[in-house]
Amino acid sequence: MNVTGIAGFLLAKLFAAHARRAPKDWYDIAVVLLHNEEGGPVAAGARVGALGGRPTGAAHSALLDLGGNFATPATQGPVAYAGQMVLNHPELEPGPLRADAVLAVEAFIEAVRAE
Repeated sequence: MNVTGIAGFLLAKLFAAHARRAPKDWYDIAVVLLHNEEGGPVAAGARVGALGGRPTGAAHSALLDLGGNFATPATQGPVAYAGQMVLNHPELEPGPLRADAVLAVEAFIEAVRAE
């Protein structure tokens, strides 16, 4: 049963990650941005941005926090994503996974702000 679209899921995860700082939240955000049916992080960001335009207040803070936690391949977001992916798929290398997560979050944030 589809109870929410990608925009609602990502907003919920964005606020959860901002509040909890749990590795699972960072992983969930990255995996959804990289592996979604919308067409990737830019399309997902456009869907989120279309909900209410440019983020303000708490949404703006949570988006800034997301960017900070995915700022480089060594920050906690990409590390959490790559760590879980390697557990699930031992044949994968963590370096490219971390880089993919950084690029996905950057593209997502730009798309959210563009709407």
